[in-house]
Formats: sequence, structure tokens, C-alpha cells
Amino acid sequence: MRKPIAEVKIEATFEGTPLGAAQNIFEQVICPITTQLLITDPKAASEFIYHIMGFGISQFSEFTCPEHFKKVLNEITERLTAKIEQEQNNLKH
Repeated sequence: MRKPIAEVKIEATFEGTPLGAAQNIFEQVICPITTQLLITDPKAASEFIYHIMGFGISQFSEFTCPEHFKKVLNEITERLTAKIEQEQNNLKH
């Protein structure tokens, strides 16, 4: 029998907008698991969130054309990279 990596109790209905439902899933499921893993095994937390990202990107790819897929991922990557760089610069000062 495998040992659980985290424990999250879920009893929810996801209503409203797609954004709201996605936020609820992250707040109620993904973030608590990541937080628990950060405490017990930071490497596993990183691996977990990497796989969540990959599954989300893969799912998105099934609903869009290659050109739009590439455009959106590049935009997201640029925004997040800029945010990370800004945060790191703020830490230096």
C-alpha cells in the first residue's frame, strides 16, 4: 500500500466562471497539497507542481490550434519570467 503524499478533504461544487472554478481547484486542492509537500519533501513539491503544470498545458493544447497555443504559452512565459526577474531584483535592493 502506498503512503499518501498529502491529505486533502474535498467536498465542493465548482460554480461560476471558468476562472473562478480554476481558482477554487487551486485553493482547495493543489495549494494545500503543495504546502504539505513543501514541509515534508520540497523536491516532491516541485515535482508535483511541475506535473500539474504539464497536465494543464497538455489539456489546453487539446482545445486550441498550434499557433494560438504557442502564442499563449509564450505570452505567459514572458510575463512570469519578467515577474520572477523583478522579484529577484527587489530582493537584491
